[in-house]
Amino acid sequence: MRDLKRKILTDLKVELLDEFDRNFQRRAFFDRPWPGRKSPGNGDKLLNDTGYGRNSIRGIIRQNGVEFSTDTPYMGLHNRGGKIKITPRMRKYFWYMYRQNTESITYSIKKRQANNTQRNRMLSAKAQFWKNMALTKKDHITIPQRQFIGDHPRVRQAVREVIHQNLQSAFRELAKVLQPR
Repeated sequence: MRDLKRKILTDLKVELLDEFDRNFQRRAFFDRPWPGRKSPGNGDKLLNDTGYGRNSIRGIIRQNGVEFSTDTPYMGLHNRGGKIKITPRMRKYFWYMYRQNTESITYSIKKRQANNTQRNRMLSAKAQFWKNMALTKKDHITIPQRQFIGDHPRVRQAVREVIHQNLQSAFRELAKVLQPR
């Protein structure tokens, strides 16, 4: 009986880790899309810039269940949403990003202005975003909830299916043992 419980919990861990990982491909918590970014560019890489946060999701088998977590604090913030305080160090970073984006803009010497290219327009939008972040009077940034781990009808369905399959398998094994020879 203990082996059956362990097998169910192991299968649940594998199945649900796979489902939670697929949320990053869907850019949604199953059927609930994540809110988009406010910053220009890289919208297609939402929560997937490096893959570090996505790869940090862990499942730990406990006595009577499986516990899912992430060891990166910012992923926990994204999963539940919340506010972060804007610190002086963050403002320095915003100015740094502003300079990075303005230094990359190409200029025409003849016209004495920036070239009107798509790349320059995107860099200008990014630079303006970082400048606005550095100059904002707000003392916090609100991070919208982009849930990827948690309870959902699909999670409950997966749990039922894993338990059902394991019980059927156990009953088949039991039937083989109890058959008269």
